[in-house]
Amino acid sequence: MNTTELSELMQKLLKEMEVKGYKEETIKSESNTFNQLLKYCKNKKISNYNLNIGMDFLEEHYHLSMHKIPRYRCRRLRSIYLLEWYFNGKDITKMTIPKDNVLTTPKEFMDIIDDYKEYLILNNYSLKTINHKIHSLNLLFEYALNNKVTIYQNISKELIYNFLNDIKEKYADNTIYSIKYHIKNFYDYLYNLDNNFMSGKSIFPRILKYDREKLPSYYTKDEIKEVLSLVDTNTKIGKRDYAVLLIAITYGLRNSDIVNLTFKNIDWTHNKIVIVQYKTKENLELNLTEQVKLSLIDYIKNARPKIDSDKLFLRFRFPYEFSGNKSLYKSFAKYLVNSNIEINGRKKGIHSLRHSCATNLLANNVQLPVISGILGHKSIETTKKYLSIEKDQLKKISLEVPDYE
Repeated sequence: MNTTELSELMQKLLKEMEVKGYKEETIKSESNTFNQLLKYCKNKKISNYNLNIGMDFLEEHYHLSMHKIPRYRCRRLRSIYLLEWYFNGKDITKMTIPKDNVLTTPKEFMDIIDDYKEYLILNNYSLKTINHKIHSLNLLFEYALNNKVTIYQNISKELIYNFLNDIKEKYADNTIYSIKYHIKNFYDYLYNLDNNFMSGKSIFPRILKYDREKLPSYYTKDEIKEVLSLVDTNTKIGKRDYAVLLIAITYGLRNSDIVNLTFKNIDWTHNKIVIVQYKTKENLELNLTEQVKLSLIDYIKNARPKIDSDKLFLRFRFPYEFSGNKSLYKSFAKYLVNSNIEINGRKKGIHSLRHSCATNLLANNVQLPVISGILGHKSIETTKKYLSIEKDQLKKISLEVPDYE
């Protein structure tokens, strides 16, 4: 299509997004990308636009290498495919990015990565964890290619150290820490296949943990009670948020597990919540307390949108289903900021309630294995990370799990 037709198509697409109920900021973002694409086509004197030109635009204008950024972290890529999807007369609410055009591993390293992925899958790693590990390796491989190293066998310790030094200004300390561990795990895998490879331990004899905050972010019974008092349960949004917060407070469920709750996960007859955890893929069974049960019933009967979806928690406008596993992350923060609670230096997302749940259980003399079971941890060591709180701080915490009326 020519640039005039492209411009008209973009305007129709933006209007379609309005009709479908997309957020104003989302439409504005897509509009900005489309305007830049039009300028690019005009400057290049491109008479006929197609998908490949859109990809060239991403490379040249936004410097988005097809080897560096996963598709789900690149909203610009999504804009290009949204345009292509609409041009072909498809429902934009069901738009997906084809797997053969995703931002992925450089082809020079694809074989070993495919083998490593298979190994990780066989060892029951979650898809999310696998993606994190592969992304770290893709960063290293891209750096290797830029330094004219095209096979993984020729990547040296020196190159790895230079790579880490090169990215230290771009990433937070905890991210660097994770990347080191991902590289270490990968080279331990290679070493187990062939002892002629350097091992992960030989590259990183010891990986120093980044400095954690002195105390994990947690909130006391009184602080949580204050936040809950700010939730207006006379509104539909308030009924949903109240149920979400009670679940997070009572069980310490992760954002991803709350977002993905379905009606099938609630066993009303036996008063149970039964899920397969999104992160660990482990089964988890929890007792459905009377308070949580009543809040869920109130939300379902009086607030939840009447649409055909098995998801328990929904948005109140199209698209109704939450689009990501952290979509409820700020459900706590939006009330917290309006409270009188001192929040400087403390995390404000709903995940901090997971820390709070563990802390209150410990303060109530619940044993570590029991807390580990409630949180769905595979290891007690993982649970201890949530409980690295000084004893004098524990004295300030209520000695019972709070009743939030």
